[in-house]
Amino acid sequence: MWDIILDVNVTFNNGAHLDLEMQVIDEGNWVERSLYYTCRNFTSLIKGSMYENAKASIQIGLLNYTLFENHPSFYNTFDLRDKNGNLYTDKFSIGVVDLTNISLATDEDKRYNIDKWAMLFKAKTWEEIKMLAKQDSSIKDAATTVTWAILAGPAAPAYGSKPTRLTSSRSPTCTT
Repeated sequence: MWDIILDVNVTFNNGAHLDLEMQVIDEGNWVERSLYYTCRNFTSLIKGSMYENAKASIQIGLLNYTLFENHPSFYNTFDLRDKNGNLYTDKFSIGVVDLTNISLATDEDKRYNIDKWAMLFKAKTWEEIKMLAKQDSSIKDAATTVTWAILAGPAAPAYGSKPTRLTSSRSPTCTT
């Protein structure tokens, strides 16, 4: 058996689980991996508990490739439905963001800024990151945190106060 390392695994106050995974190279196993991660979080019910107390499990993959070449999309969700399209449960969902198809973002994707977050993950320069940070306060916060982590290096504490404004000759600031 091998250890599974998740990129980000969040448990919300209501007990629901969110797993965020980034995959740069298509290893040909994303469908199975995403199912595994989602099912593993869903099966975290404590022995003896009632099944109806099982909490939602959501998995979102940020892929740097197109998962299904025959029907590319920027953002898609997959859930359990019957043959007529009726939802079986809202406690199990898998999302896929294709970072190579940002241009296919729908109006709904843009309304939730999914395209902006995808652009942040694809950014190659500090200038791109600073431009995105000017457009969205959440992205600005994320960019500031990443900049702080880079400046602080591996000795940075996992928890503690983080500067709200960063300045350094080693890196540009993420303030706007």
